[in-house]
Amino acid sequence: MKELFSSKNGKVAHLSNDGIIVMRFIGDMSDEAYFEIWDNSIECAIKTASKLFLIDQSQIGNVSFMVRSKVVIKYLPTIKKEIGRNLKVAVLTSGSVVHKSGMKYLAKTFQKLAAFNIEFFNDEAVAISWITDKQ
Repeated sequence: MKELFSSKNGKVAHLSNDGIIVMRFIGDMSDEAYFEIWDNSIECAIKTASKLFLIDQSQIGNVSFMVRSKVVIKYLPTIKKEIGRNLKVAVLTSGSVVHKSGMKYLAKTFQKLAAFNIEFFNDEAVAISWITDKQ
């Protein structure tokens, strides 16, 4: 795993053997910190032509629901234009009902507007196995 970005609020890494962009969100986050992780992840996906993402929200703290909504507006056009369709996204969920509902809102929107394949998991190994499955 090659770590590309790290801060107190998260990490972005690239699993080069599998071509997976790993986004890890940690603790309470400002809007800027949340966007910083997304910015670095999208940049990496474009550079590596990756269509596989693991979004780890298992350690996420408080994040504004508004900033989650802005992710769709800010990043969806870039993702569609630069990365394309048919992305596979595995999400490691938080135990918080609020975070799960926020992520499910994003997932439904991305699925509708960009033909993403998104699934939710509690186990990272199972999530990676699903992402890399060619079926």
